[in-house]
Amino acid sequence: TGITANKARTAKRVIVVCPCSLVKNWDNEFTKWLGAGTVKTLALAESDRKTVEKNIDCFVKTKMFNVLIVSYETLRTHVGRLTKYKDCCDLLVCDEAHRLKNRENQTSMALNSIPVKRRVLLTGTPMQNDLEEFYAMVDFTNPGILGTPEDFRRKTLNPILRGREPDATEKQKQKMMEIQQNMSSIVNEFILRRINE
Repeated sequence: TGITANKARTAKRVIVVCPCSLVKNWDNEFTKWLGAGTVKTLALAESDRKTVEKNIDCFVKTKMFNVLIVSYETLRTHVGRLTKYKDCCDLLVCDEAHRLKNRENQTSMALNSIPVKRRVLLTGTPMQNDLEEFYAMVDFTNPGILGTPEDFRRKTLNPILRGREPDATEKQKQKMMEIQQNMSSIVNEFILRRINE
């Protein structure tokens, strides 16, 4: 819920999705960093189905809350209540986003169905030696920036894997380096990396 120069909010409705164990923590962090009451949060920790449905409806139908904090599991189960409204969300934040490394799983598909312009993924492990998983996360935040999944496999993944083989020719190794550098220059436009130092 950043503020522009003219004091207008850049995001009026924010959905934060995180593991169930972090829902309350996220709620507390909003208070800790922004002060009590500055941002009206609705944290959906584990509760019965009717309560969850009532709270999600309250978030999308009213302006009582600025931020919905919900677990991946709850969102996946109740995503239909969000997708009914095209302006239900200005910003979608996914914590522990390495859960979205598979484009075909139910959680990724549920999150992808939410009509939202801005998506932010937070993870301590964006890449674990699997470029297809990395592609899935990149494509979630910037659809199509690395091409279709088929294009990515053919033009990026396969030449990189071929260039890493022990029997790769110098030409294949060179092509791998060029493709890796090109991909890095694209993704470094929107990946913000922070290390402990």
